[in-house]
Amino acid sequence: MKKPPGVLIVGGGGGVPFLAGALKELEPGVEQAGVNGAIDSGGHSGKLRKEYPGIAPAGDVVKTVGATAEEEEFSLHNMKRRESCGASAGNLMFLERYKQAVEDGEPDPNQVALDRLVRDAGSRAVYFATQPAQLVMRYSGMVVVGEDTIAQRNYRRDEVLDAEFSVEGDDGSDIGPNQVFVDQLRESERIWLAPSHIVHSTLSQLMVLRGLSEEEREEISAKMTLVIGTESPWNMSGLTAADHYRIVQKASGISPAAMAIGQSTVDATEKPEELQQFVDFSHMGLVQRPSENGNPLEDHKPAMLYPGGVVRELLAAA
Repeated sequence: MKKPPGVLIVGGGGGVPFLAGALKELEPGVEQAGVNGAIDSGGHSGKLRKEYPGIAPAGDVVKTVGATAEEEEFSLHNMKRRESCGASAGNLMFLERYKQAVEDGEPDPNQVALDRLVRDAGSRAVYFATQPAQLVMRYSGMVVVGEDTIAQRNYRRDEVLDAEFSVEGDDGSDIGPNQVFVDQLRESERIWLAPSHIVHSTLSQLMVLRGLSEEEREEISAKMTLVIGTESPWNMSGLTAADHYRIVQKASGISPAAMAIGQSTVDATEKPEELQQFVDFSHMGLVQRPSENGNPLEDHKPAMLYPGGVVRELLAAA
């Protein structure tokens, strides 16, 4: 990258592209990058994993490519467009580049395909790992494999807080942090952790940070803001703002210096003692105007999800 990002946005396919898109639209002068993982097991990405063993599920990444793209062909609206086969245009763009990389005999076709997609779009998307992996959740004697399966189940509050998570490669290998991801964490001025659903590629990225030194984790913590801006990240009710914070701490060893709450259903009366700053933007409301196909995320501008006041309050945070 030409210069370190002023804001590094880390999360899944819901939180990152819309917050990144809002920042790009409202504060175009701020250098930014968005980070997604490669553990998606649902939707068309899940189908691709079954059809092409070894391919990285890039569904989340291509959305962030679209949100930060300079070329209109690769805009978020176009990347999310569904083709006649049922796949998103973005996934098909990645698949085309992946097949070419395999045909060319590239040793890591996933990395080559993602690099080409990011380059062609003029994007600042970052991926923390190219090898496909699975998120594994263990709780109450149960073992659940796959982020899509995990996300669809209902849990009690104690089950979520007591659960143990791990990230395992499809081939059984350990998944470590991509050096590009670690470098971006070190060099960025601010880090926004923005999970729309915390198991969608978010916990996996946090867990690989366990391998960093305590000094590095403290440095990252000092410039990180945990943003809870959309729906509750679990299929349950009752998780407080402090609970979200503890899940992040347990997964990564990171203690974000700031926290921002935009979801009015999240109880924010109990705040973690480690917080240096707390931003409440629930009064602003996250606008979700109806769309033609009934999905408000399909075609509206990112700034409609995160109004200008939200973005500017986040820029003022740690």
